[in-house]
Amino acid sequence: MSTIPHSVEQALAEVAGGSFRLIAQSPGFLVEWEPEAERLCRGYGVPQAGTAIDDALFAQPFGKAHVAVVRVRGDAASLRFRFLILSRELYSKFIADPFLVADRFAPHDALRDLPTLEWPDEPPPPRTVEKLQQVLQTGGSPTLLGAVQALIDGGRLVFDRPAPANQLMRDLWQLLPYSSQAELWPATFVFSGDLSFHVMATPKAADLKLDRFLTEEQALDYPHGRYELALQYAIEHGDQREIDRLFRRRSGRQTLRLAIFILIGAIVLAVVMGLLQPK
Repeated sequence: MSTIPHSVEQALAEVAGGSFRLIAQSPGFLVEWEPEAERLCRGYGVPQAGTAIDDALFAQPFGKAHVAVVRVRGDAASLRFRFLILSRELYSKFIADPFLVADRFAPHDALRDLPTLEWPDEPPPPRTVEKLQQVLQTGGSPTLLGAVQALIDGGRLVFDRPAPANQLMRDLWQLLPYSSQAELWPATFVFSGDLSFHVMATPKAADLKLDRFLTEEQALDYPHGRYELALQYAIEHGDQREIDRLFRRRSGRQTLRLAIFILIGAIVLAVVMGLLQPK
């Protein structure tokens, strides 16, 4: 982990009256990153008049080599975006949790001279039986478990909410395997379907005309899957070893990639063996 860049760049941006401006940035926030930051800010959408956002969060790829974890505050007149930019390798291999990133670095009050931050060289906190039991005791465990299984199966989810669904998304993230956490992008509150999220909350989902997204009701009734059932059983019976094993499972994408590598290896081996056969 020590060979991967641990620096975390930050920036503060605003969209007001249809105009975008970068208010402040840390020394390592590159000039060529500004168009991508503007794309994310505009793609987030604009709330209706009278809707105020206290603290929403979303995460997105930021170019090919980085990840953006973004906190949003404001209203229809002015939205402010606080960017945290991390190495994609650092995020996907060792963090894979935008909520952990946001919690680590509290919003900076300065409007100029934002510092470059540093991610600590330590593993993320473990997901213990006790923590996961608390997640399932919230009363929404059937929806959470159905949503987790749907995401693992390659589905996308939208929750109709009048305000940021921060706790819902945090709880959902706690139940996902590491491989899925690294590949999925959440938004606790958003006003547009222009950005590619796997799970999102929005005030009027029907107005966005989202394609192939499951609703909360569909997540509740989602067919039971092996991962969901095994995880629920392990949590309820306090089996930390089985929980850890389930969290280490490969994602569908990783399994497909491995199968392709094995197939290519078999083809290459067959060709080589054929060439070595005496004629």
